[in-house]
Amino acid sequence: MKVEPKYKAFIFDMDGTLVNSEPVGPNTFVQVAKKYGVEPNKDEYITFVQSWKRIGDYTDEKTVLSDFAERHNLDIEPSRFVEEFFDTYLTNLTKAPALTGVDSFLHQAKQKGYKMVIVSASKTGQIGTVLKNHNWRDVFDFIIGEEDITKHKPDPEGYLKAIERIGVPASECIIFEDAKNGAIAAQAAGAFVIGLREGNTEIVDLSAANTVLNNFAEIELEG
Repeated sequence: MKVEPKYKAFIFDMDGTLVNSEPVGPNTFVQVAKKYGVEPNKDEYITFVQSWKRIGDYTDEKTVLSDFAERHNLDIEPSRFVEEFFDTYLTNLTKAPALTGVDSFLHQAKQKGYKMVIVSASKTGQIGTVLKNHNWRDVFDFIIGEEDITKHKPDPEGYLKAIERIGVPASECIIFEDAKNGAIAAQAAGAFVIGLREGNTEIVDLSAANTVLNNFAEIELEG
């Protein structure tokens, strides 16, 4: 698809939209648990995934991890188990590759003068790790992470904050999302929403998006 000239700003989700990082959190949970001799069962794995992706009536991932360590009487304090998970996650996150067409699209958009922002449920330190790893730190005007919001997607708070700070009308913004709740939040913010499939390992409901593409290679910038 061609991006119409009326659009002045691009707002991006990160995990599963820019980088193939969706599996990293759950895989890290299994990795660290196995280090202490326990493989999470199906229910424990699902509970973690729900907390990590903030699906439904979820529990904070730190609580899920701490409870797991305590329940299995691991040879590590629950708080240290949580810390080790996040330390390992950051290491693993550096290995998450950019999705198809992302790097080229970002640099072209920057060169053409688009405002560009990340709005993610990830912590700002995690976002910074991804930006450093892919040499994208100078691409984005600013980032909004977990610490900057009080309500998570599908609430549009993060996107509304980004649009306000960018200083252009929502009607001149395009938001890129790979998740159902993210697309709902983006639509509620009043922007044009592009859903992206490639970063998902399973079929995701992106019906809230205005259009759905496979990846960034299918997007053409005019001019």
